[in-house]
Amino acid sequence: MPLRIHLRTSATRPRISPVAACLLTALFFTPARISAQQPPTPPPSPQTAKPAPSPWPEIDALAEHVAPQLELLNLRTVFVVGAVGPKEMVSELNVELRDALSGSLVRHARNARVIDAVTLRSLFKESRISGDMLHSFALVDWMAIHAHADGFVAARVGRIQDGRLQLAAEIHTRKEEFKSVREFNCEVALTYPEIVASTLSYPPPGGTPIEEPGKNGVTNVECIECPRPEYTDEARRKKVEGIVVMRFTVRPDGYADDIFVTKSAGFGLDAAAVNTLLRSKFKPAEKDGHPVASQTHAEMSFLLF
Repeated sequence: MPLRIHLRTSATRPRISPVAACLLTALFFTPARISAQQPPTPPPSPQTAKPAPSPWPEIDALAEHVAPQLELLNLRTVFVVGAVGPKEMVSELNVELRDALSGSLVRHARNARVIDAVTLRSLFKESRISGDMLHSFALVDWMAIHAHADGFVAARVGRIQDGRLQLAAEIHTRKEEFKSVREFNCEVALTYPEIVASTLSYPPPGGTPIEEPGKNGVTNVECIECPRPEYTDEARRKKVEGIVVMRFTVRPDGYADDIFVTKSAGFGLDAAAVNTLLRSKFKPAEKDGHPVASQTHAEMSFLLF
């Protein structure tokens, strides 16, 4: 039986008039990799080596149009997130397109620093969040704040027609509450292998399986310290309700790690759910009396009533 834990915010909590209800449902699956728990560190100094030109000349041309706008908007530090396709799908091709756009912006940007994927993944790892959130829009505000960026470029992929793919690059700024302020579009000609890659869902890399809770003498995970979740001002102001689903590892020390948001609610609720999970403490799964790492899914429902 899955573990169900009900968490509620206090109705008398200062500045919070609605009550936020959070239902945390843990479902146990194959264990995932484990990352060391460390406090976030400031991003390193700007990169000096320029990446090689993109294999897609259309993306280089797109970056040539986007780069000057970063300077006109006075953006000093940005990153590229995405590329998300129709129905929020991330394919193997989409991952390559994001990397290509990021690399092209590094080459063409003069005064703006474009944070590379290695640095962003390192930031996520230090914060106990899956590096593959780089390909999702769920935590972009969180990314910008923790990476000390004043904006980001969101890559969105459209449908493929006649061997050509629609790619959009949206510039979002902190000054405008991370709303899109510029959008540029291009068509990318694809080869047949690239079209095939566009149909293959990108699987976030996992680690070596350890044990599966509830089987072969392995105990289930229990939440022993479950802090109250908090509604964001934006979601409360707009009277938004939503469900956030996360996949994560419960380490042998009882803390959540490698958190990946599989279903987003938006309006800052995704970051609120992740922060709640990071503050939670679990009794880890055990085998033969020893704690072991295991992977679990959690569902947090934010409701106003």
